[in-house]
Amino acid sequence: MHEMKSEMATTPNYQLNLPSLDDEADITKLNENFEKIDKVLKQNESDTTVTEKIEQINTKIGEPTDDHTKQTVFGKIAGVLKKVIGIDDKVGTPSDSATQQTVFGKIKGIAGDVSGGLKPMNDKIGEPTDPDTQQTVFGKIADLKKLFLEKATEIISKITGMDEKVGTAADNNAQTSIFGRLKKVQETADTINTNMVQQSTLNNVQSTINTVNSKIGTTTDNNASITTGSVMGKLNMLFSALGGEQKFMSAGNHSFTIPAGVRTIQVIAVGGGGGGGGAYRSGTEHKASGGSGGCYINQSFSVNEKQVLSIKIGRGGRGGTSGTGISQSLSYGADGEATMISNVVTVAGGKGGKGGTTSSAGHGSGTGGSGGSSSFSSQNGGTGFLGTGGKGGSSPAVYNGGGGGGSYGIGGDGGTFNSKINARNGVNGGGGGGAYGMQSRVDTSTQGGNGGDGFAIIRWGNAMTNGRA
Repeated sequence: MHEMKSEMATTPNYQLNLPSLDDEADITKLNENFEKIDKVLKQNESDTTVTEKIEQINTKIGEPTDDHTKQTVFGKIAGVLKKVIGIDDKVGTPSDSATQQTVFGKIKGIAGDVSGGLKPMNDKIGEPTDPDTQQTVFGKIADLKKLFLEKATEIISKITGMDEKVGTAADNNAQTSIFGRLKKVQETADTINTNMVQQSTLNNVQSTINTVNSKIGTTTDNNASITTGSVMGKLNMLFSALGGEQKFMSAGNHSFTIPAGVRTIQVIAVGGGGGGGGAYRSGTEHKASGGSGGCYINQSFSVNEKQVLSIKIGRGGRGGTSGTGISQSLSYGADGEATMISNVVTVAGGKGGKGGTTSSAGHGSGTGGSGGSSSFSSQNGGTGFLGTGGKGGSSPAVYNGGGGGGSYGIGGDGGTFNSKINARNGVNGGGGGGAYGMQSRVDTSTQGGNGGDGFAIIRWGNAMTNGRA
């Protein structure tokens, strides 16, 4: 018994046979279609109606020589060209002089007027290389710099001379420093026979010693002003006012000792950025999203002078691994490490990006810029404090990685499938870009970008600013 074939499908106008979609080699139906098409074309050769319509169309199109008065397509084009040429005459060319009545001529005349007006202003501003004797803005700035250096040198000279006169607690009674004199007074008082000297005399000596000690003060004095306070208080005030800065730009462990007289510090810090996801084979799409940027802070904290701070700079997260048949968790980018400064502050790192499909492509998250998703149209990473997010891979977006999130630094760009550009690493806490995927397999040479390492900057005194490194 033969299997009955289903009724053949045809097109609605010329009843062309539609080949079966289940049969890739349906040559018979294709041949029948070509025969029908050939027959219809042959019939149209003798159809006068078709010929007449073609002649009407040619008449409406006209000839390339038609001028703008002809009601044809070429006539209309000639009219448009005539108007365009008239505009060109009014616009002119870049070589027109300032006296010509064209747009370019007018612009050249205005440019000459502006140039003549700016010259006196430029002469007053001067150049960055002007000396301090030059009567320009840059010359005045150079003069101020020179004056500042002279005053700073004078202050340092006076501080050095004051240190020698004050001396140290280890000075003996033969030295002429304040501490040496006090030592001699103390030793003299100790040798006085209380039976021979009235108690009031000893009290006067002790009172004098106490007065001198209060004027000298201690290394912890911090309440001095220009007209009040101890010698040590004034020195601490001066050192604190001069200020300073210490940078920690490499991942790992460091330490820092708070300078004498400093009670407040400014901390600018960033956690490590999250690593971008690797390409993970799940179905037919398998690109990855970018990691998020590390968190950022700019804040002042109270500290104790000579306090030792333990500092750990967070390392950026490693980019995810790409491959077929691996565990999906291996394709996830690693989270960035936190940046920690003793018990003062902890700054979190960014989250790692995910490897996945268009239906479940995750992206990193954190208080830095978020990583871009790889879902259908690859997204750019989010913007952080200063750094922009990385760009998602370019067309076709369906196979490209998402950009890494920004932080203080920029996020890494996502990988691009067409040009086989690998995902980029983040910088200064920026997240790594996501890896690109392929249509039918995973390119194991492409990986997620690494997150950028964090950093920390500690400032005190006049060096404390608005936070930009």
